[in-house]
Amino acid sequence: MNDESHGAHTKSGDIHMTERNPPGAYVQEIPGSVRPIAAVPTSRTVFIGRTARGQVGEPAVVRSMDEFRATFGGGPVGSAVDKSLALFFTNGGTEAVVIRLFKPDSTGVTGRAFIDTGPVVLEAASEGEWGRRLEARAVPSSKGLTRALGLRRGTFDLEVRDTPPGGSTVTEVHKSLVLADGPQRVDQVLARESRLVRCKTVTGKAAPTKEFVPAVGGSDGLPLDEASFTGASGGLRFLERANGFNLLYIPPYREGDVDPAVLAAAAERCRQLRAVLLVDPPRIWSEASEAAAGIEGIRRNMGKGARNAALFFPYLRRRAGLSMVDLPPGPAVAGIIARTDAREGVWKAPAGTEAEVRGAEGSAVDLSDSDIGRLGPLGVNCLRKVHGRGLVVWGSRTLEGHADGGSEWRYLSVVRLSLFIEESLRQGLEWTAWEPNGPALWALVRSAAEAFLIDLYHRGAFQGSTPREAFFVKCGRDTTTQAELDGGHLVLQAGIATLRPAEFVSVSVPLRTGGTSPR
Repeated sequence: MNDESHGAHTKSGDIHMTERNPPGAYVQEIPGSVRPIAAVPTSRTVFIGRTARGQVGEPAVVRSMDEFRATFGGGPVGSAVDKSLALFFTNGGTEAVVIRLFKPDSTGVTGRAFIDTGPVVLEAASEGEWGRRLEARAVPSSKGLTRALGLRRGTFDLEVRDTPPGGSTVTEVHKSLVLADGPQRVDQVLARESRLVRCKTVTGKAAPTKEFVPAVGGSDGLPLDEASFTGASGGLRFLERANGFNLLYIPPYREGDVDPAVLAAAAERCRQLRAVLLVDPPRIWSEASEAAAGIEGIRRNMGKGARNAALFFPYLRRRAGLSMVDLPPGPAVAGIIARTDAREGVWKAPAGTEAEVRGAEGSAVDLSDSDIGRLGPLGVNCLRKVHGRGLVVWGSRTLEGHADGGSEWRYLSVVRLSLFIEESLRQGLEWTAWEPNGPALWALVRSAAEAFLIDLYHRGAFQGSTPREAFFVKCGRDTTTQAELDGGHLVLQAGIATLRPAEFVSVSVPLRTGGTSPR
């Protein structure tokens, strides 16, 4: 199984082919004063979809199912995201970023439940029927609260309770709150300290009783649709807030498949943000011939984003009680990618006998060797049964990975390695923005980049018997125009050797500097 290729594309720079040992390329001695470049994460995965609770549009990092359920709840509303994350963690994923989407109820029911305590009207910290479980009371902590006209001179304590089904009651107590300005102003304290409620309205009324008042209202909203992701306020725009993510997976959000327009838009956002989209096959693909016939349409739909997307086939199958259920392969593959990165590095293909799928008893379609031999060159990454291993990933191509296309973006491991190198160099060289733009800076940039690449070389990321054969670094007048230099810009070019002995993948990284260069 071949896992190497010779090209990728990034947001800020071009990655292209150059001859090995091109004129002007060199590897120099690295001084001890070089500022080290840290490697960025490689398998931080975004899951975007509907959940039972949580802040809408605010990416939240979760590292276990317990963390996910504490922040986003559980139950049928978030079942697709819940099951996807379970597969991700089961297969070796360590860090997920969850983005909650919410489509308002068309009946006019407010998304957040609310409670009128007297002094303030509270609302649940996030949308969802979960807020109906809440109850609260305001208890005077000074006499000023007992007189309607004296509330702004008094203080009160606020107690809030949440009793989840089958769980223990969670109670929050916020003491000595005030309605006027000050460090204990109720809206500010709740925004800062409460996981359950926020201040919706300050009424200034006295607390009606000392009993807990139950919440009313609250809605789980409607099922998501294409506009939930791609509209003017759609969820894909929140991806820019998910700093440093590397993989994106969209769990099925309705019966059937993710809308083609959503996949195309998501792939394009991944291309712009230096990430990779993991795509499930259409559910209608019940045999290899349907996959062979349908893959070209998916590739065309992706457009340029196809180079930053990879599809895996078929669905997984697992027993649930007395029946079997089908599960999408994407989140399991995301976990396998994380597992492979941690064990061997981002340059290793997440495929082969070590890439076994955990948490599944089989696949929805049994593929023969001839099926796999046919689908692989078309850009379909197959899951196959291997004796003694169970189900494994047996392919690592992007959606531009069809053999007839001859694309430079063919293999997933090379695309991901190129994106990793570019992002690491970009972040690791941000200090150039405060340095004079001249030969001294160019030499420091080259040395820092070379030190980073030499470390990767010794870890087995590149081909070549020596560093000179494995990579090159250039930065200065040979990579940057005079106009760019005069404008305080600088371009770093780094080339890395792939399997073909006469070619490099070249990554261009634009940098800002602290001034113009001498002519």
